[in-house]
Amino acid sequence: MDITTLAYAVAIAFGLLVVDAAVYSGTIVIDVVGPSKKEKLDVDQEAVQARFNHLVSDVVATRSLLRPPELIWSSNQGIGMAVAQSFGLEKDAAALKTELGFTPDELRVSFYWEDGTLHSLIGGVGEDGFEFGEVLDQRKDERLMDFVDRAALTGVAQLSPYYTAVYLLQVHSVDKNFRELNDLIARHVALSVPAHINPDKSLYDNLLGLVALFRNDPNSAEAEFISAMTDDPSNPVGFINAAFVDLQQSDYQTAANSMEQLIRLAPPSNQVVLASAYMTWAAALMGLHDLNGADRLLAAATEAAPHSGTAFGLWAELKRLQGDERTAELLQQRAEEEGATNFAEIAALYFQLAWKNNRAVELNPFNNPDAVLRHRPCRAACEARAVTTTIGRARASRGEADCRH
Repeated sequence: MDITTLAYAVAIAFGLLVVDAAVYSGTIVIDVVGPSKKEKLDVDQEAVQARFNHLVSDVVATRSLLRPPELIWSSNQGIGMAVAQSFGLEKDAAALKTELGFTPDELRVSFYWEDGTLHSLIGGVGEDGFEFGEVLDQRKDERLMDFVDRAALTGVAQLSPYYTAVYLLQVHSVDKNFRELNDLIARHVALSVPAHINPDKSLYDNLLGLVALFRNDPNSAEAEFISAMTDDPSNPVGFINAAFVDLQQSDYQTAANSMEQLIRLAPPSNQVVLASAYMTWAAALMGLHDLNGADRLLAAATEAAPHSGTAFGLWAELKRLQGDERTAELLQQRAEEEGATNFAEIAALYFQLAWKNNRAVELNPFNNPDAVLRHRPCRAACEARAVTTTIGRARASRGEADCRH
């Protein structure tokens, strides 16, 4: 290849790096070194890498209504880097990509034996160059792949704490063992800077409220949801979930008032969140025996979220109350066809909306926890408008909260 051709090729390669920096910016680079063989233990290095990657990909694929993805994981190299490598220019290319602003998060994990015990050294670089490091020891009777999972969660939680928390809530919604989730939230909140308005803490307060509902403890759930509202009055999910608890406590009028004010004053821009507000309001009107009003709200809910099995299921319940069995059967069929709406942040998508007096916290029949992790991530984040002090004052009148903003 003559010098002119080489010059053109190099120019093309570095030009394509600009595209790489835009396309792959925000990605995570993962390097895993599996444990060596020890005595009769034959360790499959590729299996360790695959198991680690699988868990990280599950966390990255978690869906959130409230926060855009914290990580983007792609094994694709990028055409610019591929061309640069073909000419032996990968070091120069890497330097240029850094200059262009392409600084991916890094997660490095090494498994090694010491004093007869398997350890995992977890380190990396996160947002704004934040460096972290931690050593884990394999617990007694802990299987190798379980240890690999624990190491993967420890590492990815440093780079994507909220999505890891949502992932843990979804995974343990079946066995209700939320110890890892509670520990993660406690560590992250302890490191956060106290502030009057704290959007990060609001998100975690909300998850803790859902944990309380899984434990059939509406009072503790209410306290967490009120904290979520106080920490960030622009987060509509705290208000919706607090109204859900009002339904559990048969306080239908308060739930109806809260949702009416939310939708009138600050309607959520995310359609799933908006539909959840309509559903919660409709359940409150069902408790108040305003079936026609509930009917109108459920029509609005299914228009906002046309694939919500929860909305169609509640509408079927309403139609049975109205004596319209034929329509109820059609709506029930539609609910079963649509199935679960797999987001972990809204109580109504996990549990039954309690429009009957003294109804215990029950799982929503259209929620399928086993299917949660098989869905691709939703890229659109909720851009909720601030809820004005009117709603805060409504709750303050009950001695619960004063959401000043």
